[in-house]
Formats: sequence, structure tokens, C-alpha cells
Amino acid sequence: MDSFCLSAKNLSCIRSEKVLFSDLSFELNPGEILHITGANGSGKTSLLRILSCLAPPETGEVFWGDAPILHVRSAYLSNLAYIGHWACVKNELTVLENLANFNALGCQAPLLNYAQALAEVGLSAYQNTFVRQLSAGQKRRVALSCLLLQERKLWILDEPQTALDKNALTTLEDMIAHHVRGGGMLVVTSHQQIHLPTVTIKQLRIGSP
Repeated sequence: MDSFCLSAKNLSCIRSEKVLFSDLSFELNPGEILHITGANGSGKTSLLRILSCLAPPETGEVFWGDAPILHVRSAYLSNLAYIGHWACVKNELTVLENLANFNALGCQAPLLNYAQALAEVGLSAYQNTFVRQLSAGQKRRVALSCLLLQERKLWILDEPQTALDKNALTTLEDMIAHHVRGGGMLVVTSHQQIHLPTVTIKQLRIGSP
């Protein structure tokens, strides 16, 4: 992977005339994790949406390397995988169709075939099941399996542990470890601690302690 860092300088966010955060800055380098914490409503998801080019900040700027992300939007988004708090899967499609739909957006051949990706997250038996028939945890695993399809330098995950059982949490931890130890970066919101020895985990708390 090429060496690009993600950084933010003096970000602020206002929603419904309320200041969620201000003067927020950080830098994230290859092989590092940024763990964002804060109370519900403190602006964690709003920050992830700003980092994912889904919403503008009130003030400040986000950089990919030395360039503002809006100046290198196409290159930046081609290196980004974002999974929001909701599973971001389509209920009217089967599990396999969801993976095909996600991969088509990337315009490149998948690193794994779809069956392999689903096997990694324990969903081999559900390939032709409509997503609407799955549990919340299974829907989350469908979304996480999409991370295995394409090489993206930056993962942005909003509460990825939500609804996952013990085995799925172990799988997620293994996926994250492989990603960052290979030079990838992760921005993640979570109420749970992340324990990965030898990995640099930077903490960013939004709102009051």
C-alpha cells in the first residue's frame, strides 16, 4: 500500500443549531487505528459522515496526504470502505446479490470470490437467503464480509460490534488486525475497548468525559 495519512484540522459540526464538536484535529497513519468514543448524540456518526464525504463540516478540513479530500475526492473514495451504524445492506436482495452489488460499486475484480468472503464470516449456509430474513447480527456480518472483497486503505466503521455474537466478534477482530498490520488504517466508533497488541490505537473522545 502506498503511504497516505488521513488528517483533520479544526473540524466543527453543527446539527439543528447545536454545536456537536469544534476545533477537532487528528492524524492517522498507515497501520494505526483511531478509536472514537463519546456519549450518544455527541457527534460520532456525524464525524464519520464528514470523513466519508457524506456531509460537510461547519469549519475545518479533512486531508488525504497533503491534499484536502474534496480536491482528490475520486482517489480518496477509491481507497475508502465505509460501513455505517445500520448494516448498509439491501433487504430485498439475497446475501450473494448484496455482495455483488457492493463489489460492482468498486469497479474491480474481488480479492475473494463471494462464497469465500461469506465463509470467512460464517454465512456459507445463507448465500441465497434474502437479507430481510436474517437477524441483525447476520446482517452485520453480510456488511462486514464486503470489506474482504476489495483492498481499501481506509476502513471507517460505525459501531461494527453491534449485534455480533462472540464468534463474530473474534472474526471482526481478526479482520481488523490483518487490515492494519498490512498497512491499512481504521477509524472506528465503539463503546467497547479494542485490544490489538503491537497496533497503535489512538483515542479521540467527543463531548464531555
